[in-house]
Amino acid sequence: MRVVIDTNRLQSEELRLFLSGDRDNLAVLPEHTVTEIFKPNSVDAVVTSFSVLGAFPKQVMLLHSNRNVALISPRGGALANRLIDRKTTRELPKFFEVLTKAAAGCEGYRRQLDQRRTWALEREQMIQESFGDQSESLADLAAMFTDHELRQIRSGKPISARALQTILQVTDGAANQVHFQRTGYALHPPPYLYYQFTWRYALCHVIQLMNLLQKGATRRAPAKARNDHFDNVFATYGTYFNGLMTDDRGPLQTQHIARIVLGDLGVRLTNDYVDSKYILSLLDKAADEASR
Repeated sequence: MRVVIDTNRLQSEELRLFLSGDRDNLAVLPEHTVTEIFKPNSVDAVVTSFSVLGAFPKQVMLLHSNRNVALISPRGGALANRLIDRKTTRELPKFFEVLTKAAAGCEGYRRQLDQRRTWALEREQMIQESFGDQSESLADLAAMFTDHELRQIRSGKPISARALQTILQVTDGAANQVHFQRTGYALHPPPYLYYQFTWRYALCHVIQLMNLLQKGATRRAPAKARNDHFDNVFATYGTYFNGLMTDDRGPLQTQHIARIVLGDLGVRLTNDYVDSKYILSLLDKAADEASR
């Protein structure tokens, strides 16, 4: 399985068990995971964040930046494979060697890691400023759905034809605007549209806002809006691979609903890591081996 890993599971036994359970299991890291890793004040904390992955250097895949992923054409097969940054992934073993030397006290490498942390914090601040408090987006969206529709969508029940069309209307508009601003080109028409990264991110963003509306939210603190953006990126990538490994219910729920919408649109999806209960089978296997 290829599972997108949230920062909060990088040092978990779940991740270690997942990677050791099968050599074909791969940890997929979007740029946001890497950005989050470099947020801690301590270089040693950064090194520690990579400790589990460092034990399985050939089972880690890094994705292209979101901006570059948005440029990848959805036409053609194996789109998920084209999201992978092959060059940077091949260089990971060398990076883990740098981490080992930094942990041992090499000042040059420690300065490099500290510089990366500075870049990560600057990027995060830009994201926070760009999202604001989401009050306008929430107000616009609130006028388009009934409370009953919001409750149905949040509960994972079948989506009504009217609600689905409204979701598509909002998503298409948001995705086309962002994509055209970045590339100067319009999005591909259906069915390719539903495989386009910008469109899928817009879908997850709309779903996340709808979940807030169902709770009665009218605005979002900028720092939380920034975190929502990170969660929606994880949820988006999870739909291309075998889902997410995370402690947060928000992105799991967003991805679950996105999979329902995508399935209704005829999109082919891989098995979801959480729904398959794959980790439970690994735990049972580990327990059996320990009892022998």
